[in-house]
Amino acid sequence: MNDKSTLGVVCACVLLAAFAMPAQANLLTFTEVGSIDKPPGEVYGRGITFLGSRMFYSGSDSSNIYELDPVTGAILSTINPGVGFITGLAANPDDGLLYAGSCCGSTIEKVDPLTGSVIGSLTVGAENMQGLSISGGKLYASNNNNFTIYEIDLITGDTLRSLYVGDIQTDWGFVNGGNIQGIAVFDNTIFLNVDNAGFLLELHEFSLNDFSHLGVGYYGQRAAGSGYDGEFLWLDIEEQTTNGLIKLAVNPVPIPAVIDIKPRKKPEDVISLKKDKNLKVAIVGEESFDALQVDPATVKFGSNEASPVRFKGQDYNRDGFPDMILTFKLSETGISCGDTEATLTGETYGEEVIEGSDNFTVEPCP
Repeated sequence: MNDKSTLGVVCACVLLAAFAMPAQANLLTFTEVGSIDKPPGEVYGRGITFLGSRMFYSGSDSSNIYELDPVTGAILSTINPGVGFITGLAANPDDGLLYAGSCCGSTIEKVDPLTGSVIGSLTVGAENMQGLSISGGKLYASNNNNFTIYEIDLITGDTLRSLYVGDIQTDWGFVNGGNIQGIAVFDNTIFLNVDNAGFLLELHEFSLNDFSHLGVGYYGQRAAGSGYDGEFLWLDIEEQTTNGLIKLAVNPVPIPAVIDIKPRKKPEDVISLKKDKNLKVAIVGEESFDALQVDPATVKFGSNEASPVRFKGQDYNRDGFPDMILTFKLSETGISCGDTEATLTGETYGEEVIEGSDNFTVEPCP
């Protein structure tokens, strides 16, 4: 096993300057926090899934389904449901079964994870589902034949919604000029593996509510399967056996916000350690940014990450866009002599991360 702390290097996980990104969409980075080896002989697989803390991996070379220790990579059990080349694997927490898609057909097999027996099947409206994920009682599947994501009824197999992603722009052109592979659904979002048939992976994020395209990140190594363990996103790095199953923390890059320390005060941006008991900070609203959509309960300011004691909406700079004015206790911010800049972070009610900084001087100082 190769563990890394969450403060480790963001290995090859640089931001992708994608074409035509949606306004205010999060660009994503990924921090590798651990990895395990694949089972011997498995070069790449199409499915990583979890039943609670139990990890299952489908090897495309052997058509086996393995239960792996997610910490050590040890093989705890091996089953072969006899469904052939497995193109996708998802666990259903409601019935405790594994749902396995096989090559070239429209049937999803229901597999007992203890015995490997196929105890039922689900016929869906498209063939050769490349990735599977179950969330909220629905099956989500990616289809590389027609570059479409499907939301499927787990009982009937009927398609509830679908999204064509082939016309989304990528670093090499468009999605339909490459492949869509693994899919992982969690936290009201869909993460889709997209590659250009080479060693370039983009992870595209979509809203589960309306299928809108939220953002994209670049990992730098091609990955087939993906899965989510309740905290981290896992990827199966193709043609990499040692440390080939990696887990990542998804780090949305904050939306830049303009802040103003001591708004409309004279002298501006001078903080007095003797006189100032409280410190006001404005999150400045703009045409493209509604400051009142920031949740004050999530706001932190200064090196000590102080929380605001009061807040109000006010167009303090009279530009026609409302601002949010927050009040902090100066003693809780960590601001001291020699400091020249402080940062404010927070989240919008839509769970988008924001961040802004402002400069100041501190008086009196020796």
